[in-house]
Amino acid sequence: MFHFLFWLLYTMVFYTVNTKYNVNTIIPYYTFITAAVQISLVYFIRYYLFCKYYQRGKPVLFSILALSSILYFIPAVWMITMIISKINVTFSGLFTIDLILAYLVTLVIVFISVSVTLLREKERKKNELAHFEKEKKEMELFALKSQIDSHFLFNTLNNIYGLALKKSDLTPQSILYLSEILNFVIYETKNDFYPLSKEIQLIQYYIELEKMRYGDSFKVDFDADDKDEDSCITR
Repeated sequence: MFHFLFWLLYTMVFYTVNTKYNVNTIIPYYTFITAAVQISLVYFIRYYLFCKYYQRGKPVLFSILALSSILYFIPAVWMITMIISKINVTFSGLFTIDLILAYLVTLVIVFISVSVTLLREKERKKNELAHFEKEKKEMELFALKSQIDSHFLFNTLNNIYGLALKKSDLTPQSILYLSEILNFVIYETKNDFYPLSKEIQLIQYYIELEKMRYGDSFKVDFDADDKDEDSCITR
């Protein structure tokens, strides 16, 4: 409906201007034929050439074909109209100032149409990227939930809360340990391989948190040789 109203308004304005300035041309029904050709060219360039060439990474070829279509079809249709109407086709009768104006107006309309399309395409890609980023964050959160035992996380947070209420000196250290564990699970395990030393460190942090939770009743002997910095582990 928008397109229909736009072209209807355009044709009316085109007809009014030609009538007001007494544009004399030997082409029958000049206003309506020219408007019909311009409308056809706009949709041909926008929905065929643009999709086939520009969107496939051939902007130069698209520009050449679009410009050639405009330069060729308008005088071609005028010539056919003159032949059908049994009017003698002459160079002076065909290539007039009216043809130049028709060229300019058509180029402007095509430029506006393509520009609007490019802006919409840019906005669509922007929305798709935002949607992708949102899904990525949701997947990272899901991965976090699946990799970290929920009972461990909630119990650790409750233990930190208890330490905070007691104003224990262990509170900052426990927060640091939990932060390091979360950082490791979210970021380090994205790679196919990561240093074995970080895995050992993660286990040490986990043990320390459990010691804070259970106090003296929790005893663990853990020994690991992490001198080899080149050793890696797969996730």
